[in-house]
Amino acid sequence: MMTLRFAARWPLWSIFTSFQCLALVQTDWQRQLLHQVNHTAHWMSKEFGPQLLDRLDRADVRGLLARCCKEVAQLPAEALVLELRKAVMAAEVVSGFSSEVNGSFFSFSLLEAEQVDHYENLWEVWVRNDVVNNYTHGFDWLETSFFGFKPFKEPAHPNSMEARERSAYFLLNSLRSDAGSPLYGDVSVVLKPSFAHATSILSPLDSGSWAGWCHGSYSPPKPSYAHNCSAFPGHQGLGTFQALDHLFGINEAYWSSPAAFLRPLARLLAGEDASTSMVGEDFVRYFEVLPTAEVTFSDVKFVIADFPSLFGTARGVAVRSWCQKNGWLLLWSLGLNVGFSTNQGRPHFWDVFNQPGPFRGRSRLIDPEFLGPLQPWQNVSSDLDAFNASWQLLQAKRGTALPLKPKDFHFAWTALEGQLSPDLWITPVRASCPDLDLCVGVTRKGCLCGAGGPPESVMI
Repeated sequence: MMTLRFAARWPLWSIFTSFQCLALVQTDWQRQLLHQVNHTAHWMSKEFGPQLLDRLDRADVRGLLARCCKEVAQLPAEALVLELRKAVMAAEVVSGFSSEVNGSFFSFSLLEAEQVDHYENLWEVWVRNDVVNNYTHGFDWLETSFFGFKPFKEPAHPNSMEARERSAYFLLNSLRSDAGSPLYGDVSVVLKPSFAHATSILSPLDSGSWAGWCHGSYSPPKPSYAHNCSAFPGHQGLGTFQALDHLFGINEAYWSSPAAFLRPLARLLAGEDASTSMVGEDFVRYFEVLPTAEVTFSDVKFVIADFPSLFGTARGVAVRSWCQKNGWLLLWSLGLNVGFSTNQGRPHFWDVFNQPGPFRGRSRLIDPEFLGPLQPWQNVSSDLDAFNASWQLLQAKRGTALPLKPKDFHFAWTALEGQLSPDLWITPVRASCPDLDLCVGVTRKGCLCGAGGPPESVMI
């Protein structure tokens, strides 16, 4: 069992004092690519800086901030840019997969994840399962032409060594979605910020399907959201966590919609009590994050499990076991709760973005099984009893002939939340937290952090 204290050691986390201390599994090609992208991104960010300042001073932004984000609403644009950058640096970098055994088309399943030593990218999954189809050819073209990744000796036909030089796909959770990564499955992994910030290339848009449509690699599905291919900047439009101002303008221009800028802005800068809603379309307008290094399991900060899909199930037991084996804190999320969580193990990207919403963020819940019986945590025994009773109740309901509906999961979630100590309610970490690697979120008593940060980070 993982031991978590708010006022003591959390030995399972590695503590990084600087990017130079990271033990990266990175090839020369990856290192050189990141250096090249970072160099270009600094120039692009500087060139686009005045445009971002102008955008932040427009009436629609100022009106939005007056409604959602009073603490920063009156800041001059220069100070607002700094707040936005800090919020982006604090935003979770997440990816996900389905716990179901899938067709090995898009990602590994939980069973496969338990049998590998790192978070595999798509090409590694495809190589292991001998998957080559039209999709892999278009995908390969994008990764080499747009991202600049190392070409395979034979296009779209890598061997295992070549595949490991490509990147796993993550996204920036600028919406602060409690589900983490609602697009890819029912298990989300959140990277340690020190690793993500030091290694990642950022794309201002989903660089799989939408970028492919602009260059003929794919045919767009119907319905598809309007997008402006002339705003697609190719390799020059990439960024890093050290240079990203230009990404906001590119993203908004590509989607031809102010909402692409305004909704994430409100979610990033709003306070904990804000109720800014999200719609399905918001979930496809993310910044993509590609670490140019192998993502080892030691680079994972914590895991989020989807409540409707996994709570009270054998697969949920397996997820808890996987997290305990790797020493990760496990959080639960009701997520979007739209009636599906998996699609035969394949990503439900196309299902999610067609959901109208609106969706509101809900507090995540810390799995009490991952908390030791430590002071000053007063309610461990009762929290465990309530959690286990809810688990058994939902397990029994799943065993009935009638399939459960979203309202049933919402009712079960609300009941569980009401039975657990409010100290187990947690929302995504904020820029105000003192150590982004050590802090996993915000509870009613402040930032929940592990050992190694300043004393004020320990707050319960």
